[in-house]
Amino acid sequence: MWTGSSGELSPSDLEDINEALDNNEITQSSEIAVGDYAVHQLVASGFEGALDARENEDVTNDFFSLLGGPIELTIEEADPGANQDAEALALGPQNTTVIADGENDTYFVLVNTGDVDFEDNGNRVPLPSDDDTELETNFTVVKDDANWDFTPDDQLEDDENSETFATFTAAEPDVSVNDPFDVAAASDQTVSGTSNIAPGTEID
Repeated sequence: MWTGSSGELSPSDLEDINEALDNNEITQSSEIAVGDYAVHQLVASGFEGALDARENEDVTNDFFSLLGGPIELTIEEADPGANQDAEALALGPQNTTVIADGENDTYFVLVNTGDVDFEDNGNRVPLPSDDDTELETNFTVVKDDANWDFTPDDQLEDDENSETFATFTAAEPDVSVNDPFDVAAASDQTVSGTSNIAPGTEID
């Protein structure tokens, strides 16, 4: 799990991702301020051909075309409460970007937490930005899909899909500034503080 500023990043290819990693604009974190990208780094072999990752690095549309078939991706409440079903986020190309590093069997799934909603009985409910929400991501490779078979039989038991889980917190954005924050208009001064907002974000 990583976080990145949705206001500063416009990922369209692997170069954008690598540059953001080199500049510490995408950093490892399991706490994602709502409005930032929740960046999943997925390492999985066998998808390069299916996602056309040899020719393209932005494989968003190909990725979503495989959902409901050989692969599944869900992000839902980790702790929905007693006697309640977990609500899932409505993921799609309008709020999620998938960038491939095909040579290294690595895929970056960037979910814009400011644009994603929960699916609630046909209604859409925005991910709350004034509270913390524990979420669990489940990426599944379906063993017995009718059209695809990514997993050799000797690696899985009968009828067993391959599942990978990650948990993160979609947190209320928070910024605090250390005293003194009333400074004169002069050079070479430092104003410091703490924040859970992704590095590189410009704050007014």
